[in-house]
Amino acid sequence: MPHLSVVIPVYNSAATIKTVVGDCFAALGHIDFELVLVNDGSVDNSEEVIFNLAETHPNIKAISLAKNVGEFNAVMCGLNYATADYVAIIDDDGQNPPSEILKLLAEAEKGYDVVYARYSEKMHSRDRNLGSWLSNLLAVAFIGKPFKLYLSSFKVLSRKFLDEVLEIQTGGTYLDGLIFQLSPKYSFVVVEHKPSLIPSRYDYSRLTGTTLSMMDSGKNKYAMMLLLVVMVPVFWFFAMVSIMSDQPVGNANFGIFTGFICLLFLCILLFLVLLVSAFVFKLKIRAVQKEFKQAKKSFNA
Repeated sequence: MPHLSVVIPVYNSAATIKTVVGDCFAALGHIDFELVLVNDGSVDNSEEVIFNLAETHPNIKAISLAKNVGEFNAVMCGLNYATADYVAIIDDDGQNPPSEILKLLAEAEKGYDVVYARYSEKMHSRDRNLGSWLSNLLAVAFIGKPFKLYLSSFKVLSRKFLDEVLEIQTGGTYLDGLIFQLSPKYSFVVVEHKPSLIPSRYDYSRLTGTTLSMMDSGKNKYAMMLLLVVMVPVFWFFAMVSIMSDQPVGNANFGIFTGFICLLFLCILLFLVLLVSAFVFKLKIRAVQKEFKQAKKSFNA
């Protein structure tokens, strides 16, 4: 069994994945490691590139998905093929230097279930930084993330903890949601963050997808009901504003006062949503933990 597996989701990065793989061999060559490359339905020749790499290097596993399923699901697929004592997850754009994996690995070897990377200076675009800030704020409410901890896709997990994750994973599983359901042992390490080797693929649809994944983490049966609770009062508010201004919905002539009231209302609504979400998620955590303990007792018996 290798000591370290490195899972890399690959999407339209045929021009850069060889560089990332080469950096992994340069930084990790002194330890027993494997690479798990997961092609997430790329439309370029990423599939051909990773399979050629796997033929050249016996410690590279190449998996190709039939269609694009998103980064979270591609990562979960790769984790199922990782066999090492510790498993690292990095991006395919070169922003996570493989040499920094060693810092996270050293911290994980102290007994932590998961160790996150915290960037000394983020090299993302302004929109990406804003999206990350909003995503981390929502994670506090939806998955119980500690406020001061930065959620990064760059992380290292222990074998024992990963096995627990894989036992309860389902389709569309949000990995960070499972981490905070199952593990109180987490840490972070400050690492370098490099400029991307490829143009940014981040947009606000990705933020929306991340938010929905958080809400659906663990198949939260209250998620859709929560969306309904949010949408009804929002629609009612804008309808009332439109009626008062004698304009059709969507064409209301907002004045400064009306705009202020709108902003205040949305802030209050957001606070209530986060509050309710935190409560609902705590209930779900308790249910999952109870089911996991019962399943573990049955297995041991």
